[in-house]
Amino acid sequence: MSYDLHLKPRLGEFSPRDFLASFEGRPRYTLNGTQAWYENPDTGVTFSFEVNSDDDEVEDDDPAGSYPVSFNMNLFRPSFFVLEAELELTRVVRQFDFEVFDPQFDVKKGAAYEPSRFVAQWQWANTSATAALLADEKDTPVRTLPAATLERIWRWNYDRSALQSKLGDSVFVPSIMFFAGSDVVNTVVVWADCIPCVFPTFVDRVVVYLQQMAPWRLFGRKPTLAQVDWRRLAPILDPHGRPDGDTFRVDYQEAPPDVIAFARSLKPSATDPVGIQPALVLDAEIVARVRGG
Repeated sequence: MSYDLHLKPRLGEFSPRDFLASFEGRPRYTLNGTQAWYENPDTGVTFSFEVNSDDDEVEDDDPAGSYPVSFNMNLFRPSFFVLEAELELTRVVRQFDFEVFDPQFDVKKGAAYEPSRFVAQWQWANTSATAALLADEKDTPVRTLPAATLERIWRWNYDRSALQSKLGDSVFVPSIMFFAGSDVVNTVVVWADCIPCVFPTFVDRVVVYLQQMAPWRLFGRKPTLAQVDWRRLAPILDPHGRPDGDTFRVDYQEAPPDVIAFARSLKPSATDPVGIQPALVLDAEIVARVRGG
């Protein structure tokens, strides 16, 4: 199930070539024929803009027939998807002075674009789609987290690359991932070889990967992978870093012996952690509402 919008200039002619060229070189966009596909590997957010072909058959009474561009984003998604999409849609609409036709809500003609209206209408459609899909699969387990938690994680991941560029290569800024627990979703960052790192202090766990710092075995170093609760790791790192809001920055020149010893003392995971795509972790409030919880 998807959410679609149709776009056209309020005044003047539309140039498909200029429109598609505007996405060339933009981060996270890939051009494929008449489509500009957006995908953010840090957040998992995807959507697309597409130039409609002149060869497409259009019904005479179709109000979308005169709109040369379509915007498409899937539903049954966590609510932060629309927050990221709004940033890009707003940029495109303002750049090309588009009016917008929303076939989910509008009847005949488009209207001036309002970011808050787009967000609200997508959220309504997303809740409706979630209710419809879950009604058909009442017993299917659904992975959820509170909406505020998901938005907090999204903001960290969305800003991650900018923070990494600001800090340079001397310290690592990890993305927050979702791992499957027995009956919960764990928020996780990966920390390799005790390198200098900026940790988000609101994650559940840290996956500690040791390769060059792995203990020596009979036939050399064997990489290890272990998980530790952030609350357990934080006191170990406390003497070697400094807090700053939602972050704790560890930027020593060399990993201290006590940090290395702690990392090596962790029991390796018996099985590899199971990751969950961000698109599959839904708002807990929406799922509870549609399931009557």
